[in-house]
Amino acid sequence: MVKCIPQRRLGREGELSAQLMLASDADGDNTGATLAVDGGHLVSSLWLTIMNFAISSDLDQLRRRIAAFVSDRLLPLEADPASYGTHDNSTEGLLAQLRAEARAAGLWCL
Repeated sequence: MVKCIPQRRLGREGELSAQLMLASDADGDNTGATLAVDGGHLVSSLWLTIMNFAISSDLDQLRRRIAAFVSDRLLPLEADPASYGTHDNSTEGLLAQLRAEARAAGLWCL
């Protein structure tokens, strides 16, 4: 039976009393709410059907291209003091060049 419960355990003493408190006059400011008391079945079914956090192959490819751009183009400039202008920031000309490179590579969306 426990294997069928997403929490992998039965309810504990005291847990039900908190739910009963929510349904009593002691919790009068909580109105119009539906509380699922199902051991996690609702959430586990949402997890399986709606909340798919797998990265698609297209998104993974884009993520890798962005990481490569940052590694190959941005980080070396961060390490080079010659790329800094006033206040230790990258110069406007350099930023414009990097924006153009990112746009040409299909990595710029702003």
